[in-house]
Amino acid sequence: MSVASHELSEALVAVDAVVREWPDVRVRLLFGHRSWQRGRRVFAWVLSEGVTIGTLSGTDLDELVASGARPVRHGTASSAGWYCVPVSESEVDVALGWLRRAYESAGRDPAAAAP
Repeated sequence: MSVASHELSEALVAVDAVVREWPDVRVRLLFGHRSWQRGRRVFAWVLSEGVTIGTLSGTDLDELVASGARPVRHGTASSAGWYCVPVSESEVDVALGWLRRAYESAGRDPAAAAP
Protein backbone atom coordinates (compact mmCIF):
# COMPACT_ATOMS: atom_id res chain seq x y z
CA MET A 1 0.00 0.00 0.00
CA SER A 2 1.36 3.37 -0.92
CA VAL A 3 0.50 6.25 1.37
CA ALA A 4 2.01 9.47 0.09
CA SER A 5 1.71 12.56 2.22
CA HIS A 6 4.79 14.57 1.29
CA GLU A 7 8.19 14.07 -0.27
CA LEU A 8 10.37 11.91 2.00
CA SER A 9 14.13 12.16 2.31
CA GLU A 10 16.19 9.13 1.35
CA ALA A 11 16.73 8.43 5.04
CA LEU A 12 12.99 8.44 5.76
CA VAL A 13 12.34 6.24 2.73
CA ALA A 14 14.87 3.75 4.14
CA VAL A 15 13.23 3.85 7.59
CA ASP A 16 9.77 3.39 6.07
CA ALA A 17 10.91 0.39 4.02
CA VAL A 18 12.07 -1.39 7.20
CA VAL A 19 9.16 -0.48 9.47
CA ARG A 20 6.43 -1.44 7.03
CA GLU A 21 7.88 -5.00 6.94
CA TRP A 22 7.42 -5.56 10.70
CA PRO A 23 4.56 -7.93 11.60
CA ASP A 24 1.12 -6.33 12.03
CA VAL A 25 2.23 -2.88 10.80
CA ARG A 26 -0.27 -0.88 8.79
CA VAL A 27 0.52 2.39 7.02
CA ARG A 28 -2.14 5.10 7.24
CA LEU A 29 -2.46 8.87 7.00
CA LEU A 30 -2.54 10.80 10.28
CA PHE A 31 -2.89 14.58 10.21
CA GLY A 32 -1.89 14.40 6.53
CA HIS A 33 1.29 12.46 7.29
CA ARG A 34 2.29 8.84 6.86
CA SER A 35 1.82 6.90 10.10
CA TRP A 36 2.58 3.39 11.27
CA GLN A 37 0.11 1.39 13.34
CA ARG A 38 0.46 -1.89 15.16
CA GLY A 39 -3.00 -3.36 15.46
CA ARG A 40 -5.20 -0.34 16.15
CA ARG A 41 -2.52 1.71 17.89
CA VAL A 42 -0.48 4.40 16.10
CA PHE A 43 3.08 4.15 17.36
CA ALA A 44 4.74 6.74 15.10
CA TRP A 45 4.26 9.06 12.18
CA VAL A 46 6.51 10.83 9.71
CA LEU A 47 7.25 14.54 9.60
CA SER A 48 9.54 16.14 7.03
CA GLU A 49 12.39 16.35 9.56
CA GLY A 50 11.99 12.97 11.20
CA VAL A 51 9.67 10.55 12.94
CA THR A 52 7.26 11.29 15.76
CA ILE A 53 7.06 8.63 18.45
CA GLY A 54 4.32 8.46 21.04
CA THR A 55 3.88 5.06 22.65
CA LEU A 56 6.85 5.04 24.99
CA SER A 57 6.63 5.35 28.77
CA GLY A 58 8.80 4.90 31.83
CA THR A 59 12.51 4.40 31.23
CA ASP A 60 12.08 4.26 27.45
CA LEU A 61 10.43 7.68 27.43
CA ASP A 62 13.06 9.10 29.79
CA GLU A 63 15.83 7.85 27.48
CA LEU A 64 14.06 9.25 24.39
CA VAL A 65 13.80 12.70 25.98
CA ALA A 66 17.42 12.51 27.19
CA SER A 67 18.52 11.69 23.63
CA GLY A 68 17.38 15.13 22.51
CA ALA A 69 14.01 14.25 20.98
CA ARG A 70 11.82 17.33 21.07
CA PRO A 71 8.11 17.51 21.97
CA VAL A 72 5.79 17.80 18.98
CA ARG A 73 3.99 21.14 18.90
CA HIS A 74 0.82 22.25 17.16
CA GLY A 75 0.91 26.03 17.24
CA THR A 76 1.53 26.94 20.87
CA ALA A 77 0.33 23.63 22.32
CA SER A 78 2.42 20.50 22.61
CA SER A 79 1.07 17.03 21.87
CA ALA A 80 1.40 15.26 25.20
CA GLY A 81 3.70 12.26 24.99
CA TRP A 82 4.70 12.66 21.33
CA TYR A 83 8.34 13.43 20.48
CA CYS A 84 10.14 14.05 17.20
CA VAL A 85 13.35 12.16 16.44
CA PRO A 86 15.33 13.70 13.56
CA VAL A 87 16.31 11.34 10.78
CA SER A 88 19.28 11.90 8.50
CA GLU A 89 21.39 9.44 6.53
CA SER A 90 23.65 8.95 9.55
CA GLU A 91 20.73 8.52 11.98
CA VAL A 92 18.68 5.79 10.29
CA ASP A 93 19.79 3.07 12.73
CA VAL A 94 19.12 5.32 15.74
CA ALA A 95 15.63 6.14 14.46
CA LEU A 96 14.92 2.46 13.78
CA GLY A 97 15.94 1.65 17.35
CA TRP A 98 13.43 4.14 18.76
CA LEU A 99 10.77 2.98 16.34
CA ARG A 100 11.35 -0.64 17.35
CA ARG A 101 10.84 0.32 21.01
CA ALA A 102 7.62 2.18 20.12
CA TYR A 103 6.43 -0.76 18.01
CA GLU A 104 7.08 -3.19 20.88
CA SER A 105 5.32 -0.85 23.30
CA ALA A 106 2.27 -0.69 21.02
CA GLY A 107 2.17 -4.48 20.99
CA ARG A 108 2.00 -4.64 24.79
CA ASP A 109 -1.28 -2.70 24.81
CA PRO A 110 -4.14 -5.25 24.98
CA ALA A 111 -6.45 -2.77 23.26
CA ALA A 112 -4.05 -2.58 20.29
CA ALA A 113 -5.00 -5.96 18.87
CA ALA A 114 -6.92 -5.80 15.64
CA PRO A 115 -10.26 -7.66 15.58
